[in-house]
Amino acid sequence: MLALALGTPLGVLRLSPARLPRAVAEGYVALFRGLPLLPVLAFVYFGLPKAGLGLESALASAALGLGVYTAAFVAEAVRSGLLAVPEGQREAARSLGLSGVQELRLVLLPQAFRATLPPLGTVAIALVKNSALASAVAVPELMYRVDAVGGRSFKTWPLLAAFGLYLLLTVPMALGVNALERGWRKDAGRSGDGRWPGGGAHLGG
Repeated sequence: MLALALGTPLGVLRLSPARLPRAVAEGYVALFRGLPLLPVLAFVYFGLPKAGLGLESALASAALGLGVYTAAFVAEAVRSGLLAVPEGQREAARSLGLSGVQELRLVLLPQAFRATLPPLGTVAIALVKNSALASAVAVPELMYRVDAVGGRSFKTWPLLAAFGLYLLLTVPMALGVNALERGWRKDAGRSGDGRWPGGGAHLGG
């Protein structure tokens, strides 16, 4: 949720006509897309407390690190979705007298999110897999438990079990995203009433 809440406005700002907000969003995206996740997690967990900004638990630190890191990839997905909305939709919104915020909220973002479904699904799957790195900051997630069990038994079965559990999480997510995408495309092909499938105004043309 943090990645989506932070990445969506960043994606919007990436297309802002105002230079300063656009530069800030571009800098954020470039920074976190250019960094590996592990140093980000280490900085949040070990570095922020030295600046007096430490969080209460390792879990909160890992969630923050994963959220701010993944937000950069969400921002790029949202930006690409907004670029995929036909220019005629923007012109129609302006001709109806919608404000910039109304245009974004009622017309552009609903259509953009449908265009970004596949990349956002990929980002969500990557987030699940990246959570394995949270063990580096002593968060007791799956790989942390696997390491603990493996260290006692010196066997490979805990790693194989972890592989299976990650697949149980990510494969249904991928199948669900694909099913939703196919359903919306089918509805879009049948729809002729001026509404975009699943809600959100589609302004003709």
